[in-house]
Amino acid sequence: MSKPFTLAEGQPITDPSVSTTLPVRGGGGITTLGDTLLIETLSHFNRERIPERVVHAKAAGAWGEFEVTNDISSLTSAKFLNGVGKKTPVLFRLSTTGGEKGSADTVRDVRGFSVKFFTEEGNHDIVGNHIKSQAPSRYKPPGLDDDLWEAISRGQFPAWKLYVQVMEPEQAETYGRGLFDITKVWSHKEFPLIEVGQMMLNKNPENYFAEIEQAAFSPSNMVPGIAMTPDPMLQARMFAYPDAQRYRLGVNYTQLPSNRAICPVYAPFERDGMGTITRNYGGDPNYVRSSLSPGIPSQVVSEVRHTERIMQNAVLGQHEILVDEEDYVQPRDLWNRVFDENEKRRWVDNLAETLEDVPIQLKEAVAEMFGKVDPRISQMIGARANASSRL
Repeated sequence: MSKPFTLAEGQPITDPSVSTTLPVRGGGGITTLGDTLLIETLSHFNRERIPERVVHAKAAGAWGEFEVTNDISSLTSAKFLNGVGKKTPVLFRLSTTGGEKGSADTVRDVRGFSVKFFTEEGNHDIVGNHIKSQAPSRYKPPGLDDDLWEAISRGQFPAWKLYVQVMEPEQAETYGRGLFDITKVWSHKEFPLIEVGQMMLNKNPENYFAEIEQAAFSPSNMVPGIAMTPDPMLQARMFAYPDAQRYRLGVNYTQLPSNRAICPVYAPFERDGMGTITRNYGGDPNYVRSSLSPGIPSQVVSEVRHTERIMQNAVLGQHEILVDEEDYVQPRDLWNRVFDENEKRRWVDNLAETLEDVPIQLKEAVAEMFGKVDPRISQMIGARANASSRL
């Protein structure tokens, strides 16, 4: 159905392509500051672009739902993970990492993924990175966007399963340094994957900017029953992500439709600021424990979490992180037990290609470091570098 044109505040206009002018002899005319339509249109045009993400700027996104397929109420009190068949709406964003918004999807790059669960206890976000090989010649540059959109449009809804690994607190106390090390993985043999549920994407965004570009994710968004770990990288990201959104979208980014919680929200101590689009808590006081305030404490999980038990004996200080033999164990397993000969050769070729234009002392340092994983890697890097220097 046709809709009549209006200004942003609803006043009707006859033709948005015509401006108010003072005609002059010979054609043309002089525009005036009284032309609200022209001033409003140009002013908004000048402000259409918001700062793109510093990383993960190029992305595709979609809406969907997460369904629990295996009850894990024995592991967590998070309500959205308890009860087989329980469904939670989600917003999903899949991205590259280094490129700007117009970059290709086929570049060799880390893939970022973000999922926002709109739960009855507030929003819960999962953000992460994944490195996956692919053959760029088989994909067109904007394939990330097109493939996801077209698959959902055809009714071929993409789906992924969620798994967790579980470690008992007693095991954690003796596990060693790699427990919360982001560069290490837990053995699947010792700590097998436990299925939790499946996420299915079934709805394309109607407006990419409003729904995906303005979507804000952060690992600090956790519901009761899920807690942070003592991983320094995670804790730094818990501040950096929402702070980046405040810069990019404004201090009230949580009020935007793609970020707004579906459960009741009452935080009168966070109000005003640019971009307020709610009632702003009316006349409620902005401080707690007021006789005028309707706010009451929330009933949340209060028992000590296992990660808190581990941290109880920690000593605050500036602790230097040193690389030692333990840090080479898993890379050595990857090289010797996972890679076949073709994968080893391709891996060295890719690494050597990135080293072609660096100073010789840096090449030697890289070869020495990887030689600690396996001496053959150092030899292969050296042979590849020598071959390139003869070309």
